Amino acid sequence: MAEGKSQYFCDVSPFLQQGDIFSLDLVTPFADSEQRIFRAADGRHGSVVFADNVEARVFDRSDLNRLLNAVHRTPNHTEPFHKTPDGDPEMVVVFAQLARYFVIATQTCDISGTDKLPLPFAIILPIITFVEICKSQSLPMKSLDGGDEPWTIHDYLVYLGATDLENAPDPYSYGMSFRCALNALRPTGKTDNENLGRIKNFLKRSYDDKRFLYYLEGDPQRELPEVFIDFSVPHSAPTDKLAQFADRRVARIASPYREEFSQSFSSFISRVATPVPRKMAPLS
Repeated sequence: MAEGKSQYFCDVSPFLQQGDIFSLDLVTPFADSEQRIFRAADGRHGSVVFADNVEARVFDRSDLNRLLNAVHRTPNHTEPFHKTPDGDPEMVVVFAQLARYFVIATQTCDISGTDKLPLPFAIILPIITFVEICKSQSLPMKSLDGGDEPWTIHDYLVYLGATDLENAPDPYSYGMSFRCALNALRPTGKTDNENLGRIKNFLKRSYDDKRFLYYLEGDPQRELPEVFIDFSVPHSAPTDKLAQFADRRVARIASPYREEFSQSFSSFISRVATPVPRKMAPLS
């Protein structure tokens, strides 16, 4: 990568804008049909757990209903998903992922607050770093007995002898270290060569398939590693909360790449699945 700041990014403005990239550990929950309700072990509302320092546990909906029907009810023994007399909401446990980077996808005019009141919520998209893909993405690697076993890309390359990759100093230089290691490997076994092919094909698809992954090269000067924006996992975030975290923005996608990013995301969420056009039968 050439020295100096990347052409793909620019400095952020005083107000929120589309394409603003945050470096901030963000917990992003997922919708789930299983109801895991966090309450005191005796069924009282979860809001009393920390105040009273009492034992707590996670109930599923049916277990909590059975307990509530069997105990002496107090005002804090509310029905599931009912607020307490003081207005405290139900506490639940949900699946979530940790996003270390994310980007604003909502249009600037809807969140900046410069010419009208901003919308109360903005769409944000989690960003996956190249390091995270290599160290957490499991691929089926062919084993010597002919079956498949899961390996992360990083671990498999280290197993083949890419020891320098194991000591890559930071996420900003990992991509270059990875490519050097991948190009330097010359395994002699057929199985290992087939597995390297699987790794290269997987990464090529990740770069080339722009339907839901949007690639951005890294910019070490802005403390931004090589990343993919994941269109398939949009989340809502309070606009005022994003404004509170404005100092955690590391860059903004520069024009015209910002417009390309916006158009790519719009195409993803608005696309219509259509059948492949029929072909004329061959002429005899």
